[in-house]
Amino acid sequence: MATYCRALTLKDFPQIRLIFMNLREAGEDPQQGQTLWNMLSNHNLQTNTIVPSCGLYNQCSDSPSCNPNIPWQHYKQVDVVNVLSKLIHMYQPLVIRTLDPQPFQKLGSDNLCPGDGFYDVCFDNLDHTAVARYVNQALASYHGPNSSSRSTVVYYKGYSFINYPRNLGSEAYKGKHLAGEAYRLSIPGDPYYSNEIYEPYYRVVYERYPGSTKWLMKANNGRLVAINVQNRQVKFWYEKTVGGSWQGPVSLGSREPIAPHVTLIKRKDGRLQIFAMQLPLGMERESPVPPYQEVITSVQSGMSMSFGAWQSLGSPDKSQFNGVPTAIVAGNGDIFVFARNSLGNMSYTYFSKNKWSSWKIINPQAKDIMDGITAVTRHDGSIEIFATSRTGEIQNYIQAGTSFVPSSDLSFLTAASPPTIAKNQNNRLQIFYREIVTEEPEKYGRVLTSWVGEDGKWTNPTVLYGDAGVGPITVVRHDRTGHLMIFQRNSWGGISTTQQQTPNSTFQLQWNLRGGLFDEYPTAATDNQGRAVFMAKGADGKLYFQRQTSTNIIGSYGQWTIVGD
Repeated sequence: MATYCRALTLKDFPQIRLIFMNLREAGEDPQQGQTLWNMLSNHNLQTNTIVPSCGLYNQCSDSPSCNPNIPWQHYKQVDVVNVLSKLIHMYQPLVIRTLDPQPFQKLGSDNLCPGDGFYDVCFDNLDHTAVARYVNQALASYHGPNSSSRSTVVYYKGYSFINYPRNLGSEAYKGKHLAGEAYRLSIPGDPYYSNEIYEPYYRVVYERYPGSTKWLMKANNGRLVAINVQNRQVKFWYEKTVGGSWQGPVSLGSREPIAPHVTLIKRKDGRLQIFAMQLPLGMERESPVPPYQEVITSVQSGMSMSFGAWQSLGSPDKSQFNGVPTAIVAGNGDIFVFARNSLGNMSYTYFSKNKWSSWKIINPQAKDIMDGITAVTRHDGSIEIFATSRTGEIQNYIQAGTSFVPSSDLSFLTAASPPTIAKNQNNRLQIFYREIVTEEPEKYGRVLTSWVGEDGKWTNPTVLYGDAGVGPITVVRHDRTGHLMIFQRNSWGGISTTQQQTPNSTFQLQWNLRGGLFDEYPTAATDNQGRAVFMAKGADGKLYFQRQTSTNIIGSYGQWTIVGD
């Protein structure tokens, strides 16, 4: 059938357009208000559109005679997907932004999620979830502009994000607030919009599948290898020669779409290993069918610049509400993989004596965690893991054989991001995270750090300032000098960096702005010639890097350079 969509173009920024399909919102009509959601399980279910009259809120009708210029239409699930698919192919986007297709669905014991009879605030609006799933279906036939396979998908948490720590600094908050106010003032008749309802939303943004900072590493032959997700598939790039130009991307295709998060480790035998999470469309049905969200892994083939076939490690609890994986190698060579399960707890599996264990839960009584588990192998070979709870507390566990025991050492820290952990040159641990944003006194998403002192206890947090971005901090220890170097995506979408003044000491508080415009978090490593290299994925879907021009820790960086082809 012919499809008619109404579009509005922003006058001052004509590159921004809103396209309306005139479908009913959830809750608007007792009979048809949840049609978008219900069509997921009933493909034959049909809904009629509403017909706008003058473009003002509530001036619409169920009658086809309301506005003769916009015909009355009927939609089934296939029609919604077809329209979205054609719009995507028409505009050929590099970045597709959508909402959470699999919102976390645990009712918290802290009573933050009482529910209101329509949707639970810890879950999401049914329209949000349904449309995110339709977008995923539409993307099955889209492979980037001109089939370049460079598209990026970013999934944002919906209404559930108000139950996470506030993480947007002043400038980002002002931008969201001004946009909301512009809408409120232009559509005064909207009964669903008020400052009281939406004000908390302006302070928060979280991704459903946040990217990692561990996707660049030096292989045993001295060449750097980078792993990233393009076109919802894992790809890798590598230096053609040590410290030289790059080759790639090389696809490591899988049968299912891959979450925009990958982790890269180096095994005890020197080979690299990739961990990712697949997102099969079957799990988005009502009711879902296997396979569910499963962690998959691929191991470097010998010392060559290639990787073997994917192996599934299964799902933490055979559901579609799991989090993205993190991996670490213990001192004895065992490999541990961690992920948030559908109950919000840390789950793990481990590879020992040439086989993977079943998934286990670390602490069923712990508070729900946000995505972004981090781990480190201590100087004694044991693993220590860290995660931030949904209410901001940092959880800490220490390996005991193949189990983990809780530590209360970090109970005084609160964060608005996943933590990042690093080892100083003297092997003492140091943690980095974002502060929770407050108004009085103003705290705006600065970087904080704490470290293990000479007495073996964690110090009180120190403010490193930074440029008020969101998300995890990237930390790498310089191979030659021992300095810790930190990188972050700042509030302007670029990269900022600073480093310790001397190994095991304080940081320079004047951050170095490196520019750029990126949609994901940076990664960093030291190359085989002793130069720091940091890398990020640009808004155009390509990888870019900067490399130090010398091995000196305060040496200048080169310009942004495209990685590979």
